[in-house]
Amino acid sequence: RSVLTLTVVLSILLFLFLLTGSPLIIQIYHIQSEAVLALIPYVCAVFAFRICFRCFNFTIFSILRSGGDSKIISFLDSGLLFGVAVPLAYLGIYVFGMKSVALVYLLSQSEQIVRFILGLKRIQKGFWAKDLTFIH
Repeated sequence: RSVLTLTVVLSILLFLFLLTGSPLIIQIYHIQSEAVLALIPYVCAVFAFRICFRCFNFTIFSILRSGGDSKIISFLDSGLLFGVAVPLAYLGIYVFGMKSVALVYLLSQSEQIVRFILGLKRIQKGFWAKDLTFIH
């Protein structure tokens, strides 16, 4: 629990840093296009959101890996990417006609939330803790 608490605190701090520091980061690149400059704050906000959940998921995945729950980790890594993120991005572009890069990026990163929910439920149930010692 203390690791998850620390992750929550660090993720929120990182989120706030990226959100408030994005104007400074943007200035490094000397972008001239007004259209790109108008889009960048939204993309940075989605990126900050993604990084926040990525930190959570890194901690959750580390806990699950330490217990030997590799099948679930494989599902949460690859399965959700191709089962949630790719179809949602496809639907957003080709079915709903989304033109905003930030919205499509948000849709493609929504699998991070699903990973977080499923991983946290797996930890809470305790199924991940397997006996990895083979004492005969």
